[in-house]
Amino acid sequence: MTTAVAPKTVTMTLAVFIGSGSGATWVYDRTRALADKHPSRVVLMDESQALGERHDEPAHQRGEWIEVGVRGADPRDLEATLASLALPEVPIVLLWIAEAIAEDPRFLALARRADATIVSSSVARTDERPLHDLSTFVQTHPEISIRDISYLRLAAWQELIAWFFDLPGRRDELGSLQHVEVAAGSDAEMYYILGWLFSRLGRTLPYDMVHAGPPRRLSRVALLTEHCTYAATVHSKDDNVICLAVGEEPLRYAPLHTVDLASLVERAILSRTHDRIFLASLAAARRIIDERTA
Repeated sequence: MTTAVAPKTVTMTLAVFIGSGSGATWVYDRTRALADKHPSRVVLMDESQALGERHDEPAHQRGEWIEVGVRGADPRDLEATLASLALPEVPIVLLWIAEAIAEDPRFLALARRADATIVSSSVARTDERPLHDLSTFVQTHPEISIRDISYLRLAAWQELIAWFFDLPGRRDELGSLQHVEVAAGSDAEMYYILGWLFSRLGRTLPYDMVHAGPPRRLSRVALLTEHCTYAATVHSKDDNVICLAVGEEPLRYAPLHTVDLASLVERAILSRTHDRIFLASLAAARRIIDERTA
């Protein structure tokens, strides 16, 4: 089969690997949204489809769409597939949506060919194992720059926490933090926000983790000092609004800037170098996981 020539406006080869049982519909929908925003040659490798199956859509405004079945494929098969289908003049962006990372040689094979590698540690599973696995891979292969959508999605929460202590007279409160409470529908987001906070503070604090709300979303972060509680909580009737509570002061409200997948991937692509704050947050999150699961 002859592959159609991609339009000149194509921005990247977007290689997407979907593991069996990793929410293919969710990934397909968001990959199409990403390709609509950034015209690409999409090479979608689906482990749920038989090896050799292929579906091509011709070039149009969003670029090309090529689906390839990779059930039973080994690392060399995947490398060959990507090498034959990637456009030579644009970067390769790998989006890996599968449960295993560190122990899957297929991931390493594809990541070595990619200019940017993006994972999501709360799609295939909602417990701590994908994040633990990602940390192991990063320790073993520090030469590969990786971004995690689960971490990138927390930028708005990080800004809200920083806002609490940027107001006049509150910066000294950071030194008197005593306890942290976090709630989310999956583990990665809670571990990441704790890891980020503890790595920025340079010390750990007692904490509570509560499973609440939809997967891949934080629903509450509260920081307690000796005299005051600083809490950011998703509004009970509007999940695009955050309620900000500081002690006995009147509630304030702020928009929760939910970032779509296309924007998150765009951010990851534009920052291909190693993100030291992310790596420090991941390392701190790993320490918390190890302590909780010891």
